[in-house]
Amino acid sequence: MPSIVTVGLIAIPVLLIIAFIFGQYNPERTRRTLKPLRMSTSFVAVLIALVVWASNTRLAGAAPWFFSGMLFGFFGDLILADVIPLPKRMISGIIAFGLGHICYIIGFINVAAILGLSNPIAGSLFWVVYVLASSFLWVVFINNPAKSRTLNIGSLIYAWLISVMAGAAGGLAIQDPYFTPTAIGGALFLVSDLILGNRELRDNGWFLVHDVVWVIYITGQALIVTTGVQ
Repeated sequence: MPSIVTVGLIAIPVLLIIAFIFGQYNPERTRRTLKPLRMSTSFVAVLIALVVWASNTRLAGAAPWFFSGMLFGFFGDLILADVIPLPKRMISGIIAFGLGHICYIIGFINVAAILGLSNPIAGSLFWVVYVLASSFLWVVFINNPAKSRTLNIGSLIYAWLISVMAGAAGGLAIQDPYFTPTAIGGALFLVSDLILGNRELRDNGWFLVHDVVWVIYITGQALIVTTGVQ
């Protein structure tokens, strides 16, 4: 693993700890971390993806997709944090993250092709398990008829897309244990978004929910973008 990638992976939790220590609770007490430091961890993940791309020769055909996926994720983070103010913030964020997940899926397919593994989408039904599970969890914890129909439908489609991404990562890990961290990263990403969906559509604002979501999310992103580390 390139030393600069290691430094980046260490920097993420350090930045979050500092952001928590020097932050202040918001009025709802759902977040404490300082926004600039929290956003900086997402940018660090973008840099990690870029370094992995530059340093990887074996998976050179797949690495750009992981960088692109994280870059879309970074923009999604900025949108949801209102750093980039857009109308319909949640839907705009879903679109940005959705594009990122498509990039990740293409990346996983390319990894499988390069390494001679089965296509984790066409050659495996593992992702179907994730889609079915997320559909059930969406009905139980996220769907809210009191919210806009567009937001409800958008959140469901997004849940399916991220489930396909996480399932594709799991499909790689089933064939090669080396990709177990990638599969864990995909699963964590899915968990973080299910919790966030519950917060946003069901207004379930338990103590530090936003910080918990961020820790799970950025850990998942870091594991995904280091898929190509040699």
